[in-house]
Amino acid sequence: MSKDLLPSLPPTSWQASLSRQPHAVLFKHSPICGSSAAALEQMLDFVAANATIPVYLVNVLEERTLSQDIARSLGVPHASPQAIVVRWGVPVWAARYGGVTAVALGGAIRAGSAA
Repeated sequence: MSKDLLPSLPPTSWQASLSRQPHAVLFKHSPICGSSAAALEQMLDFVAANATIPVYLVNVLEERTLSQDIARSLGVPHASPQAIVVRWGVPVWAARYGGVTAVALGGAIRAGSAA
């Protein structure tokens, strides 16, 4: 599976898009970072096992303004790699660096489903 299978967020309407979804994952990724490459593999594993959960890729180098807007709007300090689980547009879980794993994401989604 390739990172090209992860869609990008619409830069001007990302908040409205996320607010209509019971769960979604934002994945902030740097294509030149080794930690980010490892986290990407974890994200792809998560996607393979959870095809109904939308996962959006934010390339922090190419989409710096969007990445900063996400951090400011959601109140989640920027990191890369970083995964943020949102429920109806509200952040309910975040991890960065080695904490971005398919297992941790699955647990966060299950915990959010019980809310």
